[in-house]
Amino acid sequence: IRFLLVSGKPLQEPVAWQRTAELPRAEGATALAVDPGSGRIAVGDASGVLVLGPGGRPARVLRRGPARDLAFLAGGDLLAATEQGLYRIDAAGHPRRLVPAPGADRAPLRIAVAEGAVALATEDGAFLTRDTERWQRIHDLPSGPVTAVALRAVAGALECLVLVQGELHAARVPLAAAELGPVAAEREDLALAFREDPLDVVPDLAGADLVLLFPTALALRDRPAAPWRLVAPSLPPGAQAVRVAEALGRLWLATDRGLLEATEAGGPWRSAADPAGTQPVGALVAAGGSLYAAAGTAL
Repeated sequence: IRFLLVSGKPLQEPVAWQRTAELPRAEGATALAVDPGSGRIAVGDASGVLVLGPGGRPARVLRRGPARDLAFLAGGDLLAATEQGLYRIDAAGHPRRLVPAPGADRAPLRIAVAEGAVALATEDGAFLTRDTERWQRIHDLPSGPVTAVALRAVAGALECLVLVQGELHAARVPLAAAELGPVAAEREDLALAFREDPLDVVPDLAGADLVLLFPTALALRDRPAAPWRLVAPSLPPGAQAVRVAEALGRLWLATDRGLLEATEAGGPWRSAADPAGTQPVGALVAAGGSLYAAAGTAL
């Protein structure tokens, strides 16, 4: 990557995009996941889940959609959260339905995988598991749909971050514990007066302890207990953000009117190179030193 210097600030040249696969027309991707072990790419859309094979040819492995989120497990199996339930798909493409708790299989929304554990956001609360068979509900959360979950290791503990009703909650369990006992969450103080509810929580992004993604803004907490700071990127008119990621030495913001990039959260933000910069981006993921964007009907 070469750098330019403009007005005293480094500005990187545009990234050249490589078309990886054509997606089914009129479907549009809703989720992406990359297996770090094999490099396999999974794509969620309105009809279910596709996995890219040799030559980037997509093969349908699940016809239960729309897909809301995807995540690969350490052994190569794929978890798929769809409007019709949660599925575990093995490397051969065989799906099996998972039921975390009565009623919780109705509409899983988001998945997070880290440190051998899985966190699941549903319309009926949040859950944790180490084996996808025995699930523990996270207690002391407000009732209602959970918008997002995230997992990370912090000081010998597994921390699960949960967004529900516009509030941020955190639960911790011992990292080395083989069995997950009762899990309770505590509310984090956001102290943010903003007109929107956050869509996603991303730990350890852009040098910050936590980042919250809003439809038109980002909030960053540089370290635990530090005050939050809000930044509002210059989005295309009427655009709404859907995902944020860090790759190739910069930040990327996926919106329904194109992909934006910046060297730091405070900007300046600019449109990414075509085609990602001018196409609706339905899903975005950074993996293996690369960035994958589902722009229009292509990956």
